[in-house]
Amino acid sequence: MFTNVSASPPPAHRRVFRTPLRVESVRDGDVPRFLGYVGNLSTTGAFVQSAQPRQPGTRLELRVHLPDPVRAPVVCVGEVVWARGYAGILGPGPGMGIRFLEVTLSAMEALERICRS
Repeated sequence: MFTNVSASPPPAHRRVFRTPLRVESVRDGDVPRFLGYVGNLSTTGAFVQSAQPRQPGTRLELRVHLPDPVRAPVVCVGEVVWARGYAGILGPGPGMGIRFLEVTLSAMEALERICRS
């Protein structure tokens, strides 16, 4: 069962580098396709670094592979709200901002644990 995600306050600024989290796009019956790496994660969405960002408005079923202490993939439905392409060697990296629309209760709990750690 999915629940709707509401806006919540942003987590405190992080000072520790984390291992990049792999994100895949999944559809029923399809093999998961590599989408990119999470550059920023919250309980309401994520920035996904991707060489081929999707267009705003695109809905995706995502699988985010979380590290310890969760060590489980989180599956949710998200929508691309903005995207940027390659901006040159000195520009910001390409990717897309994704807002989570549908997240299971267990996935939300896992995201909260990761964002607090």
